[in-house]
Amino acid sequence: MSLSWLIPNKAYPWLPAWNEGLAFAAILMLWVAAAARTWKYPSLHSGIAWPLIVFVVLAVSVAWIQYGTGLLVFSGDAFMVSLYLSIYLIAIHVGSFMARQEEKEEWMTALLFTLVMSAIASIGIALVQWTQTWSLAVFFMESDMGDRPGANLGQINNFSTLCFIALCASLCLYSRSRLNIYVMLLAGCFLAFGMAITQSRTGWLQMAFIFAVLIFQKNDKNRNVFLFVFAIFVTWYFVVPLMGSKAFITADQNFRDLPMHDVRITMWSALLEAVSMWPWFGYGWLQTGWAQQATAESVPILRTYMSYSHNFILDLIVWNGWPLAIIFAGLICLWFFRHLVYRGGSSEVFLYCLVAGVFIHGLLEYPLSYAYFLMPAGLVMGYLDGKRSIFKEYGSKLKLQVPWVMASAILYFAVCIDYVKSVSVDVAVRMQSAQIGRDIGLPDVRPEFLILSQLKAMYDVRVMHDYEYESDKNILLMARVARRYPYSPALYQYALARAMRGEYAAAEKQLRVLCGIYSEAHCNTIEKRWENMQKKYPESVGLVDFPSGLSKGFEEGFDEIKK
Repeated sequence: MSLSWLIPNKAYPWLPAWNEGLAFAAILMLWVAAAARTWKYPSLHSGIAWPLIVFVVLAVSVAWIQYGTGLLVFSGDAFMVSLYLSIYLIAIHVGSFMARQEEKEEWMTALLFTLVMSAIASIGIALVQWTQTWSLAVFFMESDMGDRPGANLGQINNFSTLCFIALCASLCLYSRSRLNIYVMLLAGCFLAFGMAITQSRTGWLQMAFIFAVLIFQKNDKNRNVFLFVFAIFVTWYFVVPLMGSKAFITADQNFRDLPMHDVRITMWSALLEAVSMWPWFGYGWLQTGWAQQATAESVPILRTYMSYSHNFILDLIVWNGWPLAIIFAGLICLWFFRHLVYRGGSSEVFLYCLVAGVFIHGLLEYPLSYAYFLMPAGLVMGYLDGKRSIFKEYGSKLKLQVPWVMASAILYFAVCIDYVKSVSVDVAVRMQSAQIGRDIGLPDVRPEFLILSQLKAMYDVRVMHDYEYESDKNILLMARVARRYPYSPALYQYALARAMRGEYAAAEKQLRVLCGIYSEAHCNTIEKRWENMQKKYPESVGLVDFPSGLSKGFEEGFDEIKK
C-alpha cells in the first residue's frame, strides 16, 4: 500500500496506473491474509454494511445495463467500474475483518503507521521538488522550478490529502497511546507543513471539519493536541510562501492558479445544464466528456476536456440521472450521518475524519477516482462498521467471497496486461504521428485488448488514414471515440472525416464543439490546420467554413459571467 503513494512511475495513456495497480494488489493480498485467518478461526466472520453493498451492487448493475442499452458505447468502461467498485468492496470487507479479529489493534495500527510514514517520506520528496536541491529522476517525479510540489503523486491536492489522512492517522495513534505527546506534536507539525507547502485550499476545509467534529467531543486532550497542530498549519500556510524566493512559490504562481478554481463553478453550471437535457438516465458512467459536449456551444469557456466534474455527487448525477443519483448520494449520506451521531471511542473519531477528508476533497476534485485513496477509505469504512455494528451486514461467508474475489483478481490481471500493452502502443502511435522511426520496426499500433476496448478504439482512430474515412464502420467508430474522449485531435479528425464525406453541417457542428471546449488560442491553431486541409481538399473540406467568434477565451468569458 505504501508503494502506491511513493512510486514515481508514470506513463501514458494512464498516468497513475502503477500507483493504482499497487493499491489494488495490496487489497487483494490483505484479503488473502484475512481469508487464511478466517479459515483457521471460523468465528472471525466479517461482513459489509448494507448501504455500501447496495451502492456497489447497484452501481455495477447500472453500468452494465447502460452498456447493454447502448448508453455506454464501450464495454471497457463497464469493466473499469466493476473493477474499482468490486475491489473497493473487498477493501471494506477486509476493514471489517480488522475490527473483529483477535488482535484488534494490530492490523489497523500497522495501516495507520504505514500512512504516517508514507506521508512523511512524501514530504521529503516534496521538499526536494520544491527546493530543486538535486535531481534523482529515478526515485522522484521531476518538477519545474517554481511549481508547487506534489511528491510522487504528481498532484498537489492529492499530496495535501495524503498528508491530511496521515495527520488523522497520527491523531488516532496518539489517542490509542501508540504515540507519545512529543512524537505526536513533531509528526503533526511536519504533516501540517506538508499540507501548507502545497498551498491547497482543500486542506482548510478538511481541517475545519475536524475542528467542527471535535467541538462536540468530551476528550479535551485530543482536542487540545489538534488545536495546536491546527495553529501550526495556519502558521505554515502563510509563512511557507515567504520562505521561498521567487524561484519557489511566489504570489505570481498562486495568482496564475486562481482562475482554474473560478472556472469550476462555470463547469458545474455547464454540466447541470447538460443534465437537464438527460435528467432521468444521465449520460452513462464515466461519460462526463459527452455531457460537456452537450453544452460546449452555450458555455464555451471551459478551456479543456474534463474527464470528471470535480464533484463526485455531480458526477453521479451526470452519469446516472437524478433518480439514481439521489439514491447513491442518499446511501453515502446515510453512512456518514449514522457514524457521525454514533458515540464511539475517541480514536474512531479521527478515523471517521480520515474518511470524511477524502470525500470532502471529492466535492472539489476527483480523489475517489484514484485507487490509492479509494482503497484506504474502504478499509477504514469497513473497520468503523466492524467496530460499531451500526448497520446490518452481509457477505460474511467465505464461500461467497471466494468467487467474487477470484473474478475481481482475474479482471485486475487482465487490465494490467492491457495497460502494459497500451504503453508500448501509445509510444508507437506518437512516434508514427511524428514520423519518427519509419525505418525501424515499431509495435503493432492496432493490437487486440482483452478488456480496455475504449483504448483499442482510440488508437485505431488515431492511426486511421484519410482514405479510410469513407467506411461507415470507421465513421461510427470515430463518432464513439469522439463521444467518449473529446480530446482536440479526436474532435478535429471526426470533423474532417464528416467534411470529406460531404456531411458539411455535421462537420461544422463538430468544429463548434471543439472551439467550445478548448481555448481561443487553441481554436485559432485548429483554424490554421483547417485552412491547410481546405487547400488540400477544396471539393469537400473547402466547402466547410471554420466557425469564427465562438470561443471567447477564458478571461473574457469569465468576466461576462461575473457581470
